[in-house]
Amino acid sequence: MRTSRPKRGDWFRSAVGGFLCAAAVLFLVFCPFFLSSYWLRILTHTFMFAVLAQAINIIAGYAGYPAFGNVVFFGLGAYSTGVLMVKFNTTFLPSMIFGIGICIFFTIIFGLPVLRLKGHYFAIATLGLNEATKALVDNLTGLTGGGMGLSLPLIAGDVESNSRYFYFMFSGP
Repeated sequence: MRTSRPKRGDWFRSAVGGFLCAAAVLFLVFCPFFLSSYWLRILTHTFMFAVLAQAINIIAGYAGYPAFGNVVFFGLGAYSTGVLMVKFNTTFLPSMIFGIGICIFFTIIFGLPVLRLKGHYFAIATLGLNEATKALVDNLTGLTGGGMGLSLPLIAGDVESNSRYFYFMFSGP
């Protein structure tokens, strides 16, 4: 079997593509040091929504499930981190690690049984999980603040360093 040889301009396209990828990576690594905290916040939110979109892409796109429950686990992690910081005076990093553990625990307890459902039953179960979680957060006012939410303590440092910290946390170096 004979293989075709690469065309004359293919090396140029791959070199330009490699150069553009390297430039994008360098920009994303060094941009926190020359962008304002506003643009760092925009990029941080972009990273966060990209991760959420990938989660929905995996469950809805590749697996074919109509997913409405991904936000439950995102919210559980965020709220458990916030509750630990506000009610139990822990710092951010241990609270975040505990929030990840809470997400894993609830995924095993609720997510795995729901994954056994198919079609419309899966969609209704994930919607029910959304509404049950919302009702719990709204009614546990002593713990979650209910509809008012939580007022998180400020992390020590100036605004620029905090913006860089969360940028690198969400970029997943």
